[in-house]
Parts: sequence; structure tokens; C-alpha cells
Amino acid sequence: LIMRNSLLLDKLFVESEKVGSIQSLAGRFAAKEAFIKAINLKWIWPYSYLVIKKNHLSKPYALYHHSLPDEFRNMRPTFSISHDDCHAQAICIVTNLNDF
Repeated sequence: LIMRNSLLLDKLFVESEKVGSIQSLAGRFAAKEAFIKAINLKWIWPYSYLVIKKNHLSKPYALYHHSLPDEFRNMRPTFSISHDDCHAQAICIVTNLNDF
């Protein structure tokens, strides 16, 4: 269903995230949800503003597609994403660089 709904895909993901299987998309969505919950975001922030990518070792990391407010600028998320045929889950641990 989501693969056929391009308007929904555009709201949730940027073009570079729309590759791979539906399970991979679900994992990226779960990571975005985990990030929003980890920073206790109280206002609506478009999902496409947070881009989930993988490095050369397939470790997920985040890029901010738009500027974050100052209060979130020093926060660095670390993700773990897992999925199978029917389920996707992600956890996000956010480190505030001002605490070091």
C-alpha cells in the first residue's frame, strides 16, 4: 500500500531513502519515530527532515535535511534498526554533546 502512495512516501522520506525493500522503509520509519520520542519533541516536525542513511559498514546514522532549533543542535542520535518480513523496530539513544 505505501509503495503505491507516492504522496505519503514524499511526506515520510527523501528520494535517497526510498530505495530497498518495504522492510527497509519500515525500519527507517521506526528510526525516525524513535528519534522523535528520544528527544521528546513536542511540535510537529516533518519526517522527511530527518534522513536515515547507512555508512560503509551498514550502521545507520541521521542527517538533518533542514535546520534544527538551537536546543537540538548538539544532540547526536545513535540508532539500532531491525526488521524481518512482518515487523520493524528501532531504538535511538541521543547524546547531548553539551554534557561532555
